[in-house]
Amino acid sequence: PPDSPGIGLEAFLALVEERRRLFGDRDKALRLFAAMDKQDLGYLELRSFRETCRETCRPAASRATEI
Repeated sequence: PPDSPGIGLEAFLALVEERRRLFGDRDKALRLFAAMDKQDLGYLELRSFRETCRETCRPAASRATEI
C-alpha cells in the first residue's frame, strides 16, 4: 500500500543490485564478519571470536587462535 512504511519492491531490488555491484564477492565476507561482530565493534578480537566459534562450531573453537 502507498501509505505503508518502507520502500517498494522496485526500489528494494535496485538497492540489492547496487550492493552487489559495489561489493561483489566481498559481500559474503562482509556479512560473515558482521555476524561474528556481535558487539558491533567494527573489529574482531580473539576473546569474542573464540566465544562465537564455541557457540557455533566446537571443532573450530579449539583452533580459534590458529584461525
